Amino acid sequence: MPRWTSLESDSLQIEIGLLRQPVGEPYFNTEIWREVDELVLSLERRLTLEANGFRVGVISGNVPADLQQLLTNRKTCIASRRISLRPGHEHFLPLAPGEKDLVLQVVERGDTIAQDFAKAVCGLMLRFELAEDGEMVVKCEPCVRHGVEQRMVKPASDLSDWTMRSGRPEERYPGLAWEFSLSATEYGIVGGLLDRPQSLGYSSMTGDKDGESYQYLLVIRTVRPQVDSASALLQGADRQTGAEPPPLALQSIARPKRPPVSTRGQSP
Repeated sequence: MPRWTSLESDSLQIEIGLLRQPVGEPYFNTEIWREVDELVLSLERRLTLEANGFRVGVISGNVPADLQQLLTNRKTCIASRRISLRPGHEHFLPLAPGEKDLVLQVVERGDTIAQDFAKAVCGLMLRFELAEDGEMVVKCEPCVRHGVEQRMVKPASDLSDWTMRSGRPEERYPGLAWEFSLSATEYGIVGGLLDRPQSLGYSSMTGDKDGESYQYLLVIRTVRPQVDSASALLQGADRQTGAEPPPLALQSIARPKRPPVSTRGQSP
């Protein structure tokens, strides 16, 4: 199994693709999940995520043809970028674009908590680690940023201290966090459940634009950076800057699928 090389220092890197289709399209809701191993998470974690409107798993081996087509089409892959982090640091990744007012029912340990937020953006707080076997562990914690920007005390990026800086208030959900342990030929998949309309997962993975309702799917792949591209990647090269990385789907490697292993994913 290949081991990952780093950028400067001990940085680790993923590439993400955020896909969009009209709400209710069969591919996001049924078809892709026939290719996804959801047993990488424990039963307890899967039930917690399901209660909160998330659906999560891993695809091993080659990218399915339909998914590859969506990833390489700019109309359906609305965001494609690379994220570089040192272990112990974190990064907020917005999911469904735009701000919205939310009324949520959050389920944790059997209790349902009602919450509401104005001008909210749902996303994931990401952290990366390198496992001893060479796989990268991608930790995902649901998070809502809301309201208006203000000066506040927040954790430093490496979580080692507290600093005063500008930012929006945020609500984090460590009890709903999960993690992927991904090899070079595996893709993390994050979707939402349409039958949980007041859930955090539904709010994170659906949204309206120009009078149309859309559903979103997040694809995550670990990246082995090239030395000559390190500078561009550290600057956060993405479609918005014009310095595009190769499409995520084109980086797939033709290798046999590994059999599902139900104990690889663990709840934090």
